[in-house]
Amino acid sequence: MRAKNIPVVLILLSLAVSAVAEEPVGKRPYEMVWANRTEDTRKPLIDFENLDGWTVNCQDAVAQFTRSRQQQLWGKYVGKLTYRGDGKDPMVTIRPPKPVPVTRPLDCVNFWVYGNNLAWAPDKSTPQVEVQVLLCGKGGQPVRVSMGRVRWEEWWLMHRRLSPEQIALLADAVSFEGIEVRGGRNVQDRLLYFDNLAIYNEQLPPLEFVPRPKRGIDLPEGQTVGTNTGPGKLPFPTREETVLPDNLTKEFDVKLEKTDKGFAFHYRGKDGHLVYRYTPTTGTLGDVTAEWVGAGGPFRPMADGGVYFQKDDKPELLAPEAAKRLRCEQVGDTVVSTWRCAWGGEHTTDVTYTFRLWQKSLVIDVKCLGGGVGEVRIGKAVGVDNPRLVTLPYLACGSRRPAVLITGPPQKPLFIMSLVDHTRSNASLLWAENKIDESGVVYNGGSRYLPKTDGRRNDCFERLFLTVSPRFEEVLPNVPNPKSPWMHVTGERVWRAHGAGNRQRDYEHWKRVARYGMTKVVITDHETGWRDNCESFTFRTRAAPGKGGDEGQADY
Repeated sequence: MRAKNIPVVLILLSLAVSAVAEEPVGKRPYEMVWANRTEDTRKPLIDFENLDGWTVNCQDAVAQFTRSRQQQLWGKYVGKLTYRGDGKDPMVTIRPPKPVPVTRPLDCVNFWVYGNNLAWAPDKSTPQVEVQVLLCGKGGQPVRVSMGRVRWEEWWLMHRRLSPEQIALLADAVSFEGIEVRGGRNVQDRLLYFDNLAIYNEQLPPLEFVPRPKRGIDLPEGQTVGTNTGPGKLPFPTREETVLPDNLTKEFDVKLEKTDKGFAFHYRGKDGHLVYRYTPTTGTLGDVTAEWVGAGGPFRPMADGGVYFQKDDKPELLAPEAAKRLRCEQVGDTVVSTWRCAWGGEHTTDVTYTFRLWQKSLVIDVKCLGGGVGEVRIGKAVGVDNPRLVTLPYLACGSRRPAVLITGPPQKPLFIMSLVDHTRSNASLLWAENKIDESGVVYNGGSRYLPKTDGRRNDCFERLFLTVSPRFEEVLPNVPNPKSPWMHVTGERVWRAHGAGNRQRDYEHWKRVARYGMTKVVITDHETGWRDNCESFTFRTRAAPGKGGDEGQADY
């Protein structure tokens, strides 16, 4: 069936059968065949085995929707959409002969779609289209469920959990009205294939895990240990100080003293005198200054740093609107500072910062209960001279890296680095940012707390390390892990994650590398070693059949 701007009924069944008989029959994904998986996990509402009476409505588009065996997944047939743009705002709407009732309750939609483009290799001739599932609630209330954009090739399961607002609109009566495809501005025909659309209520029983060995270090009282409640103890971290950088000068002393306005932590050694001052004024990490005596004046290494709050249903991160000091006193060799922070116009939450000096590192423990913290930020350096940033290989936080901040003249530089102790963090992830502008220097990010499956965030527990030194090596973190039994092998080799493609070209590439004299190399195949094109590869234990399978991989 082909349509342009008007609804058209499918061609006669006899013609459709004839057309289907002439087209080639595709193969099911070999992963499905390997697993002997012939039935979908979810019972489909629409299986596309019979398209009698379906219609297509086009706006600024030309489209045809037929039954097909050209691609295979579940059952015998799939739906094949042939479409192209014919105007500025192309939209194709596919509808069944009549609305299809949906069993309630429901909160999820699954839809198998065979795509036609790759997100990481954009093709201007095949723009990504948005797929929407059209539902109808009580009283004819339309509900559009955006399944996302097609950005893959081969089969992909599009999954969408309905929003609370959508679920409420569909609480009394629900019917499936159709499928909408938007944005197909391609001037030549392109194809999408559909199979098994399911609308269902997802069961989410509590997760259960086998207890893991206890953590390698003791955590503060109140901090969750997750699943680390079982017998035994993890062999890492190997020391209480965890990532604390090395101090190359062995003869030094540290001292904490009270000042008129706060506290001062002094490091004195043969290599110089470092002072961190804490003046409890704002209840943020911006109250900290640092100074290497004789290498410029004091500067603020963590301006705007500290806790940022977040409401459960809002994406915005909120700095404290006001902070009332509840406590700030010396306790042994630490300074404990507790503040009551007002945020979000209606909330108050207590946060405690505990400061101590280890070698050249100011160590800051952050504690904030209640699940209101969305981020802990290291902040930015303000008042530094001639700043420049250097990142380090293999030290990453997501897609970016923390940086070493270098200040002062090139002949006599000062190095600054701030780190989040990943071995103690209670956060969901660490993040980094590098930026120099008029307001200061951002040289790391911090930690981020995301809602768990129950909708709540963890209580905030962090340990931050701020290190200032005239030696670059002295600001770098340690990795407090046991020595690998394979260091004598890996230490002599360069590691390469190779994007395997055509095996003959792979052979030729590595022969050429060996001829150059690079023979001590550890090569791991990227995901492409486990797949032939764009099929799945996660948790695979068998190599791609088109590359020779396990035998071909072993030979390679």
